[in-house]
Amino acid sequence: MSVYSYFKHNSEAARNFTEWMKETTREWILPLFEADDFSEVITLVDVGWNIGTLTAFIFNKNLKMPAILFAR
Repeated sequence: MSVYSYFKHNSEAARNFTEWMKETTREWILPLFEADDFSEVITLVDVGWNIGTLTAFIFNKNLKMPAILFAR
C-alpha cells in the first residue's frame, strides 16, 4: 500500500503527518531559508504533500515571483 493510499484510509494518521510536516518546516527548514531573498528565482515550483508553508514563506519575500504549488 502506498503512503497516499494509507493516508486516504487513515485520516487521523494523515492529519498527524500534516501537522508534523508543518511544524518541521517552521522549526527546521524556514530558518535555513531566511538568509536568502530568492530574488534570482524566476518561477518557484513546490511539489509536495503539505499545504505550501515553504512556498508561502518564499513568496512573501518576492510577491511578484510566479509560484506553482502542487500538493497531493
